[in-house]
Amino acid sequence: MIITRIHGGLGNQLFEYAAGRRLAHTRNTNLKLDISSLLDASTKRHFGLEFFNIQATIAAPNEIQEVNVIDTGRKKRLLWNFRRMFGMTPLYFFREKGLPFEPRILQAPDNTYLHGHWQSEKNFKDIEPILRSEFMVTAPQTGINAKMAQQITASNAVSMHIRRTDYVSNETFSNIYNVCDDNYYKRAVQYISEKTKDPTFFIFSDDIAWAKANIRLSFPTIFVDINDDSKNFEDLRLMSQCKHNIIANSTFSWWGAWLNSNPEKIIIAPKKWFGVDTWDTSDIIPHSWIQL
Repeated sequence: MIITRIHGGLGNQLFEYAAGRRLAHTRNTNLKLDISSLLDASTKRHFGLEFFNIQATIAAPNEIQEVNVIDTGRKKRLLWNFRRMFGMTPLYFFREKGLPFEPRILQAPDNTYLHGHWQSEKNFKDIEPILRSEFMVTAPQTGINAKMAQQITASNAVSMHIRRTDYVSNETFSNIYNVCDDNYYKRAVQYISEKTKDPTFFIFSDDIAWAKANIRLSFPTIFVDINDDSKNFEDLRLMSQCKHNIIANSTFSWWGAWLNSNPEKIIIAPKKWFGVDTWDTSDIIPHSWIQL
């Protein structure tokens, strides 16, 4: 059994699932999801993986009770893993050390509890076909989303994602994340327009009103304002159906681009992912993507 902690927004949840799914697959065992942090009344996040074709079950409270107790400090975690060596507890506690890819996760044993975001495709690249199948939305695309998908299919569609909200309003987040500026998007649009013919830009944003008031492109532009946060999986699916993608420093649009199945896709990503220059982000962006 592998248990992976699911927390954060949908983009983070997809990363957390992917790392756990890869480990469960290679160990030929079951994957369970610890969603206890999402059940906290104070959190603004909700469990978003339920809309996808995932192959996992929710971990029972008794399976994660002791793990949650030890998640308070390094000494307790070391004691936990020492006890496991002598068969005194069933789970190996594996916590992410930082942003760079940690090869040791690929060798983690069965009966491991994963705690981290695991924001690199190196954690799961070798099961890409499995994840592409399981990250398909189970509900059919209908109504206004089906109409939008038709517009995307009928054009040389480029998704552009603009992340704002908590990056702007939350002081803690604004100190960590830098909002991608106009210069980044202008350079990305220019790059795409030089490499492709007749692009149409589909604008996705968690602040679509701001985007409508501020984004002015000299190309056909469609603002995707048909889904609220409760249906963010629909926006993710629409992003993945575009032929090319311009992402923000956001795991949400990262996955919209990664799930794009166009073999000739151009993905533009910001070179500066965080506002903290000392953080190593070298493993977040796949090598085939263009960083500007």
